Amino acid sequence: VSLSVLLFAILAFFMLRAAKNLEATRERMEAEGRLYPKGYGRCKQCGTVVLPGETICRKCGTYIDVPDELRHKKNDYFQCSECGAEVPADSSVCPKCGASFDEDDETIIVEKKKEE
Repeated sequence: VSLSVLLFAILAFFMLRAAKNLEATRERMEAEGRLYPKGYGRCKQCGTVVLPGETICRKCGTYIDVPDELRHKKNDYFQCSECGAEVPADSSVCPKCGASFDEDDETIIVEKKKEE
């Protein structure tokens, strides 16, 4: 019985140490921008894991809305006037709502997506 208790104590010690190391690694990766903070790492539509930098879900194609505190500060994007999504400056279509942008006179042409 004492051998079992000793083995359990050793196992518990190493598991706690591994959990502590895992949490420290996660915090370091979040600080480096290699990992989303807890709660931001999954698609809200299908639950697929979303990697940092992705704007569209790989599985279902849903737009991934990145929280403001995680957005990179950059000048080469604008916000869609229809839905408020972040759109690259060289894009002609909004990745979230599908609105088309006319570059010459900056008119937005909205095409409604068909609901299936």
